[in-house]
Amino acid sequence: MRVASVQEIVGYAVDDDAILDVLFKSVPLTPNLKLRLKAAYGEYRRTRGSTGIRALSLKDPWPDTFSGLYSGRARKHGLHWIEDIATTPNYGYCPMCGGETHKTVDHYLPRSPWAEFSFFSANLVPSCGNCNTKRGNRASSPGSKPRIFHPYFDVVHLS
Repeated sequence: MRVASVQEIVGYAVDDDAILDVLFKSVPLTPNLKLRLKAAYGEYRRTRGSTGIRALSLKDPWPDTFSGLYSGRARKHGLHWIEDIATTPNYGYCPMCGGETHKTVDHYLPRSPWAEFSFFSANLVPSCGNCNTKRGNRASSPGSKPRIFHPYFDVVHLS
């Protein structure tokens, strides 16, 4: 059983493809970059958030632009829902440590080097501040070989 979905967390559907369409109209991306973004999102979904996904190695100014879109959470880009991940009462624990509170939004694949996933809903998970800080720019928790639990794709087997 999957633990959660973005819709379960924020209480409404988040359509990443529609967000990309809005972004493509408001941010001057090259046609090549648009195709690469769509392909990267498709690969993320197909591989269920694998930490083995290669980053697009975006050139300036795109990493800062995408990171800024996440930080700004602008309604005009369809990103206002990001704040709801951190503040929702629908999801009461940190999926990485199991702690009873979460107050931040963590990037499953960190913004550096995966800037292209800065505002991709399947890459944004609720987190307690402690786990978010410990992970930093690593795709796995400190000192662990296996990838961390992905709350949207990983399966939980309850005994």
